[in-house]
Amino acid sequence: MSTADELFTAAARMRVLPGPAAEPIARLLEALAMSVHDEGAPFRDEALATARAINGTR
Repeated sequence: MSTADELFTAAARMRVLPGPAAEPIARLLEALAMSVHDEGAPFRDEALATARAINGTR
């Protein structure tokens, strides 16, 4: 799975969670997914680690 795919999957998972933070976090993950095309993208590693934690993968 590509980095962008992992981020989009995490965003979808966030949307089904209850609470006021779920939607803003999902939007943030989607924005990051659209900007992580290269290795030097800011916050790429952090975004991927967050997505993997949400998705339950490592």
